[in-house]
Amino acid sequence: MAFLKVLNVQQGDCLTFRPNKFCKFENELFYVDLGNGLYDISKEIRTGDNIHLILTHSHRDHFNGILYLLPYANQIREVILPYCFNEIWLIAKAILNLKGMRMASSCEELKRELIDIDSIQCILRDCLQNQHIRFTFVYEGIPFCNHIEFLNPPLCSVSKNWLSEAEFHKVEEEINKLFEEQFAKKFLNYVQAQRQSHGNDHAFSREFLLNHVKDDYAQIIKMARAGCKMVLEFISNNYNIMSTFNCYPSKTNLNNIIKQYKITAHDACIVTRLFHGGESYLLSGDASKSVFYRLIQNGSIHADYFKIPHHGSSKNLDEKILQYISPKIAIISHGNAKFGQAKDTHPNQKILDLLTKKKIKILVTNDVVKNGKVVLKKTPYSTKDLEIE
Repeated sequence: MAFLKVLNVQQGDCLTFRPNKFCKFENELFYVDLGNGLYDISKEIRTGDNIHLILTHSHRDHFNGILYLLPYANQIREVILPYCFNEIWLIAKAILNLKGMRMASSCEELKRELIDIDSIQCILRDCLQNQHIRFTFVYEGIPFCNHIEFLNPPLCSVSKNWLSEAEFHKVEEEINKLFEEQFAKKFLNYVQAQRQSHGNDHAFSREFLLNHVKDDYAQIIKMARAGCKMVLEFISNNYNIMSTFNCYPSKTNLNNIIKQYKITAHDACIVTRLFHGGESYLLSGDASKSVFYRLIQNGSIHADYFKIPHHGSSKNLDEKILQYISPKIAIISHGNAKFGQAKDTHPNQKILDLLTKKKIKILVTNDVVKNGKVVLKKTPYSTKDLEIE
């Protein structure tokens, strides 16, 4: 059985791996993302398996397959999330509570995307948190084990007095202008709790947020404040487009907000590097170019095997990034889908050409089809290191 297996979930991501005998997680089953919910991913589970879930971010093509794992909740030992997972969800919740949503009758499809993210939080909170499963919130450099390291997201820096009284009043004014009264009140209580160093211990967290299961309460406070800062920065940076939507609640104006939301989610996506048999594996979820640029500045991000981000989107990868990673093999999980105003399907032809130019072996979960023609055929691939389903 191969160390790393890439499951074919069409347009989505789902990978599994089992660390070897030199790791403290020897032979335990790790999932990295769970696919789009259309394919049963539970077939990888053996009787008696201890299961760990690494959920890179909360978009449905990486998460919805969790429904297939709920019958195995008693075997799930740990759910690994980006430290700011609660706050990324909170941004989606905030967008759903913009005052303009009451009149946004043409935006049902876009609203569905946000509602799906809200549903994810409910599943984690109600179905898994009640099973006494450990929730581990990770960030760059957090100790884990000698064979698994997390390169992203970075932990936002926050000063001891990161939000002054005057700044809080400005936030309060913006929140009350943008959002429905009931949500605005709860959200401001949440912000106030972070200011007063109470972490997530308040009514808002008990109703909505996942608990940080850690012994180090000071670190919980640090992560909560950093996450809160991320939410406030999103609202501040996008105040104008949200105000425009409230005045003119059109599909175009809501889409402008959701685009910025997706950028934030991709910037905070977990990037994992695995070490096995003297080789390295870089699993990038939907990480954005800015994530890779930051990692390049911080040091080496070389990997022998590279799971191409965002199903081969040209917006998530370029030649400079690929040069620094310098993989032998590139893996693309995709379903030939096209999104929004994009002229090309995933994987983008520019990415295929770039990989070919660099003489990197390309492995795909499905045939790549362009204009009705197969331009790259899926070929069977199974070694002791890697299997493409």
